[in-house]
Amino acid sequence: MKNNTQISKAKINLLTKIYPTVISGKHKIKSVFFKIDYLYDEMFFIKDKKFSVKYLFKSKELNIKDCLLTKVYKYFVDKYKIKFNYKIIVNKNIPIGSGLGGGSSNAGTLIKKIIEENKKIKLDYKEIAIKLGSDIPFFIYDYDQAIVSNLGDKVKQVKFKPKFKISLINLNFLSSTKKVFDKLSNDKNYQSVVNFEKELKNIKENKINLIKETNDLEKYFLKLNPQAKNFFQQNKGGKKILSGTGSSIILLE
Repeated sequence: MKNNTQISKAKINLLTKIYPTVISGKHKIKSVFFKIDYLYDEMFFIKDKKFSVKYLFKSKELNIKDCLLTKVYKYFVDKYKIKFNYKIIVNKNIPIGSGLGGGSSNAGTLIKKIIEENKKIKLDYKEIAIKLGSDIPFFIYDYDQAIVSNLGDKVKQVKFKPKFKISLINLNFLSSTKKVFDKLSNDKNYQSVVNFEKELKNIKENKINLIKETNDLEKYFLKLNPQAKNFFQQNKGGKKILSGTGSSIILLE
């Protein structure tokens, strides 16, 4: 049973650049992903007669209407004609709608389990990013840090050890990824403000005081969630970075 229990780590985005270019309904991106060792979901895979998913939070069952794990399962059954008769129990610790990639991490963990049992499968990372989610390819790789680009399908490992302290602050409300991206897409004057290479250099060299624009989505997140503005305005000290589409904030000190 040991190998049937997996941990599914959260991630943060230290940089998020969104390009105006849209392919198959998805914006091209460039982002720095970091896995968080201390925050993770637990996934239990139990052999069963059919596939099913149950989510738990503090031992209470969650009602997840749009289950990404079921979508992943159906994608692999339809495309690769696999059999994968497991009951999956997900013990949720990563807050839902927090911009920490909990759902995508769960999906990546499931895909790795499917591949473990169906070794002949050759993944189409671009199709996975388009059909299932841009963050998922990162979680299929065993990288702790990576630059994720294109539609999320290009994942390049990077290794650096920041000397600054990274703290995570959850604003405790649900942020809709779709609504944030829709807000950006509807901005006819949209232009990226993130100088990716320059800001990445500042992060690698631990120059927090020089870090400026870090997330093209922040402007649209704040328009949809004006209650978050108070946090950015009232809490001084360190560099505050919105992770993904929120609602979690990264504090660099």
